Amino acid sequence: MFVVTFGVFFVQQYALNPTPHRSFAYITKTTNNEYHRVVVRGAATQTKKENISLSVYAPELESDYLSQSKFIDTVISSGNFNGIIIAPNHSTNLLQSIDKIEQAGINFVVVDTPKKWPWKFGQWDK
Repeated sequence: MFVVTFGVFFVQQYALNPTPHRSFAYITKTTNNEYHRVVVRGAATQTKKENISLSVYAPELESDYLSQSKFIDTVISSGNFNGIIIAPNHSTNLLQSIDKIEQAGINFVVVDTPKKWPWKFGQWDK
């Protein structure tokens, strides 16, 4: 429940600063179990309410952090996203990839991961 609630908070906070086109990427752990499907549905419902397009990226296996790293590179290089919500599959192996998000100047939030990240709510808390 916290993940969905926090994702809603992130979307609502970003919606306060309207832009001509707002698009988020949600890089989830997987969509091969009910929990992650529910979270994706919640994110899709809220972004639709806020008129934000949402693209979901999910590896086949919840342990596949390499695919998540590739998704991050794809999202950054596309230049099409104003925000990223990421639920990392590994608490340390994605740190360099998440650093790339920050270097690209894209707002992001890390959710559904127990590790204490160096970021709290993406760039907002720095």
